[in-house]
Amino acid sequence: MCPRKPRSKTRPCPVINVFLSYDVQHRLSLTPDGALTIRAALPEDAGNYTCLATNDAGTASQSVTLVFTELPRITVLQQVVLVSVGGDAVLECQASGAPPPLIHWYKGELEVGSAPFFHQDPQRGTLQIQGVQEVDAGQYRCVASSSAGTTAGRVTLQVGSAPIFSEAPVDVAASIGENVTLPCVARGFPSPTVTWLRADGTRVPEGTDGYSRIRQLEDGHLSINGVWLDDGGLYVCEVVNQFGRSRTEARVTVTGLGRLCL
Repeated sequence: MCPRKPRSKTRPCPVINVFLSYDVQHRLSLTPDGALTIRAALPEDAGNYTCLATNDAGTASQSVTLVFTELPRITVLQQVVLVSVGGDAVLECQASGAPPPLIHWYKGELEVGSAPFFHQDPQRGTLQIQGVQEVDAGQYRCVASSSAGTTAGRVTLQVGSAPIFSEAPVDVAASIGENVTLPCVARGFPSPTVTWLRADGTRVPEGTDGYSRIRQLEDGHLSINGVWLDDGGLYVCEVVNQFGRSRTEARVTVTGLGRLCL
């Protein structure tokens, strides 16, 4: 039977057939007036489709190309990248979608430009930074874009540095019974760990309990309460992080024994 409102005045009504480049029969339907519907379209559904209309008077055909698009999806392989000053850093994002998206890198609102020490690969999604400096630290965005849309991910670049003393202990002389504090402050990234040692390598205990007269305070300083003769000698402050190690020393000299014996 012809539809009540045929698309043409051709008589007799043509029979419409749709020829596909592969089998998607379980997900398609064809209406009497020739409209083809593909349910839950997949990337493999993209391609050429041909509509063939035939009747006793002849045959007509029309082909159409179906293009499948999918919003880019991005995966950040490493959200925080830590590298030493002067080292090389590689920031990487992976993206999928249809058509395949390209990835560009931004720091803040500005795209990372072409420079001898910056190289980005839009196809692979990598950003290489050679000879990293502290100014390069910060948050970077990888933006995947295609005709289907845009998606972004974030990577934080941290620039590490070996410990450097910003306040070092100096030799000190104290009378018996006095309190002594030896400072030890270092900067670096990540924040260095501070350890105090005696000359023989014995580690000075940490904490603020009242049981140890000699102890390392939370701020890294060395505290000696009520200094005594045995407390005299060399003390070593060692600072360390994953990028380096440094140490300095100071001597404590105990005086005032004669006054104590009076």
